[in-house]
Amino acid sequence: MHASHKRYLSMFRRVRELRSADTENAQLAAPLLELDGIITRVNEHGITQDTLHRRTRALTVTIGDAARTLRRDLLRPARLAARTVFPTVDNGATALRSVMRMPPRSNDNEALVVAAHAFANAVEEHAAAFAVAGLPKDFPARIRKAADELVALIDTRSKEEQRRMAATQGLAVESQRGLAIVRLVDALVEPTLRGDAARLTEWRKATRMRSFVSGGAAEPTPEEPIVTATSNAGDAQTKVAA
Repeated sequence: MHASHKRYLSMFRRVRELRSADTENAQLAAPLLELDGIITRVNEHGITQDTLHRRTRALTVTIGDAARTLRRDLLRPARLAARTVFPTVDNGATALRSVMRMPPRSNDNEALVVAAHAFANAVEEHAAAFAVAGLPKDFPARIRKAADELVALIDTRSKEEQRRMAATQGLAVESQRGLAIVRLVDALVEPTLRGDAARLTEWRKATRMRSFVSGGAAEPTPEEPIVTATSNAGDAQTKVAA
C-alpha cells in the first residue's frame, strides 16, 4: 500500500473513532456508516495489493529459474548434439545448425519459448540421428513440456499483475471517496465543536493529512489550504477542507 493510502486509512479510522458516539445522529449516521465500509475496503485492497505484489515477485524468480533450466538443460544439449549428428558443414548441417541457434540471453522469454519449439521439431525430425548422439527418445517432448510450463508461469504472473493493478485502482477510488466523506463529516461536526477548544483542536488534527519529509514529520500549518490527493509540498500538513 502506498504511503498516501496508509495516511488516508489512518485518517479515516481516527475520524471514525472520534465520532463513534454519533451513530444515532441523523445527519452523521449515513456518512459514518459509509466511512465504515470504505475503511474495510481500503484495508482489503491494501492486503490484496501487497499479497499479489509479493506473489508476482516470487513468480518472476520462478520464471527466471525455469528459463535458465530450459536453456541450460534442454536447448544446450540439443544444440551440442546437433554438431555430433552433422559434424561437417554439409549433408544438411548448415540448415540444422541455423534452426538450432540459441536465442540471445535476455529477458525475452517469449523468444525462448519459440526457439524451444523449433529445437523440439528439429530433434524430432532427425530422431534416429539424435538418438545415436545420445538424446533420449522423449527429448522433444521434454523440451515442449518445459516450454509450455514456462508459458503457464508467464500467464499466471500476468493475471496476478492485473489483479494487483485492480486492487491499486480500488485503493485510489476508495481513498478519494473517503476524503469526500470526511469533508462532509467535517462540515457537519466542526461548527458543533467551536465552543470547546480542546475537542476542536483534536478534531482538526484528526482531519489533517500529514506529509512527511526526510528526517521526520513536518509542522502543521495554521491555515486550512485546499487539499489535493497528493501534495508536492513535502513540508506541509494540510486540512481536509471543503
